Amino acid sequence: MDSTPVRMFKGAILFGLIGPVVGAWVFVVLYAIYAGEWVVIPIGFMFSLIVAHLYGGLAALATGAIAGALRPMWRQRWLHLDVAALGAAMSIASTPVFEPRPEPLLLAGIAVVGAVAAMACAAVYIHVFEPWRRIPPATPET
Repeated sequence: MDSTPVRMFKGAILFGLIGPVVGAWVFVVLYAIYAGEWVVIPIGFMFSLIVAHLYGGLAALATGAIAGALRPMWRQRWLHLDVAALGAAMSIASTPVFEPRPEPLLLAGIAVVGAVAAMACAAVYIHVFEPWRRIPPATPET
């Protein structure tokens, strides 16, 4: 079993690398739905990858460190809604750094982006760092 600082480090690195990329995809899709133009997805994703780590990196690192520290308390569910709530909260908390007076629709979109990215990162965390916790495939009885 890992110590708390090791889990925090692994969580921060994993969430910091994967979270902004997943968040960029979610952001571009949400923007395409909002704008009603699906043509913007390839161009928007390329642009959002450039700025994803700037805007979402701080929230992703904080979410990963906190989620890593609290790893023994995660619920054993496939959705990881507790980590998703933490990701949404960290995303909203880091928003005033870049946008002093965000609009409610922007905050809602940022919360969705943070939640989806945190759920994806939590699933990868379990799959990569704790393969023994995965549910084994059912074996037929003979």
